[in-house]
Amino acid sequence: MRYEVTALVNASRIVTIPVDADDPADARLLAQRRGYAVLEIRRPFALNPFGNRKPRFPLQLFCQELRLMLEAGLTLSEAIQALVEKETREDTRRVLEGVRDAVSEGSSFSAALSRQPNVFPVLFAATVKASERTGDMGEALGRYLAYQQQLDSIRKKVVAASVYPALLLAAGSLVALFLLGYVVPRFSAVYEDIGHELPWISGLMLSWGRFIQSHGIAVAALMLASVVAAVRTLTLPRVRRGLMRQLWRIPRLGERLRIYDLGRLYRTLAMLLRSGIPVVAAIRNASDLVAPEL
Repeated sequence: MRYEVTALVNASRIVTIPVDADDPADARLLAQRRGYAVLEIRRPFALNPFGNRKPRFPLQLFCQELRLMLEAGLTLSEAIQALVEKETREDTRRVLEGVRDAVSEGSSFSAALSRQPNVFPVLFAATVKASERTGDMGEALGRYLAYQQQLDSIRKKVVAASVYPALLLAAGSLVALFLLGYVVPRFSAVYEDIGHELPWISGLMLSWGRFIQSHGIAVAALMLASVVAAVRTLTLPRVRRGLMRQLWRIPRLGERLRIYDLGRLYRTLAMLLRSGIPVVAAIRNASDLVAPEL
């Protein structure tokens, strides 16, 4: 979360700086570490219908850089310290500092990762924990990178395949609204001059077109609010789980989703088993990746 910190610099100049922090107290502490005398902390107003989302930690980049440093001969502590020193983003730097401090206190690398489950997935921590027993940290990081790249490739294909239907649906909806709101009301006068009674469905369409023409701004605002509310609702985990359960019940689509989840499960199990994790623990760690209906 971003805060605006008003602070005094060198006891002579007042500045306002943006600080990414979890809460105002954390923002104050970060600003003081930079040498600022904090005067005021406030959260800037931002109209965001999709919620305030924190930037994601670049896990793949972290794995790649850490792997290269370990292969270059640096120790784990030296590699993490180098990553902390080069990082410029506050949120990412705080995550790396947390890992560095935990390792400096004597915790294992996997335990340090497990302290931040919202950043480091359970599978990644389990892979690192297995590599600590076998001594092949670099190879384990490489296997995890390959695994993530495979999943990202599949995800990109799914998204690319969904773009055309989404665009077609959006274009069709806009064309239908244009016909109902602009074309139909202008043809309604022609049908009214005929003097004959129109079919029920034709009369309904003309009434709807006249209503849109008379209340166009209100209808557009209502539709925009409905779209924003729908997108905001879809971000809720409970709603997404319910939607996925309904998608699983669609005959052909449900079968595709089942194959996709099974593919993720098999790839995850293969990576964990190659890392040296026992089969029972591997299945337990990979079970969260598949839908409950599988």
